[in-house]
Amino acid sequence: MGRKPAGFYVEVSNGNSLISADNKKRNHHLTNDEIVSLRAKMQETGKFISPYGKNRLYTFILDSLSSLGENQIHHINAVFNKFVEIASHESTKDENEQTLWERFSAKQPRNLSSARDVAGKFKQNLEVMQRLSGQHPYGLKLAQVGACIDIYMDSESQLKVCLRTNIPHGDPVKPINTSRKRQHKKAIEEVSSGVSVSV
Repeated sequence: MGRKPAGFYVEVSNGNSLISADNKKRNHHLTNDEIVSLRAKMQETGKFISPYGKNRLYTFILDSLSSLGENQIHHINAVFNKFVEIASHESTKDENEQTLWERFSAKQPRNLSSARDVAGKFKQNLEVMQRLSGQHPYGLKLAQVGACIDIYMDSESQLKVCLRTNIPHGDPVKPINTSRKRQHKKAIEEVSSGVSVSV
């Protein structure tokens, strides 16, 4: 399926809920009940729970970071290798007997001229989960459960990643990314942890 044409999505209310031309509603936020439920489960289990649902790409990426250690900075190679391990498990196989890793690594790019290798695609997905504004604010669900992904480039040009969790309710959530050569001003750079979205 190709990229949707301009105007395909119609913004609703604050832009966090979209209705496409095929009348399918696409939410990028959690409801209040979902926020309360997820936070309660995390408090009860003492573990981070992905707000994206089971068997989803972003969930496997977050599980990789969580298993290595939340609120700790990890080399991106270690995170990537853990993701490959988790996404290669038999439980991720679809009806074609392909694991999530096989599907992810074999997925064809939309634009060949700007195509990334599989490691580049992995980093791109980390950055996508930092978005708090625009038509696809995929990082909003993370912020709603008091979490975000930070990406660092250290003094030796080594790329590192951190899953920041347990951000107190009401405190600002502002994902960090020092790996970009140019820092663009975003429409929304931070939101409050646990922010409620009304549509």
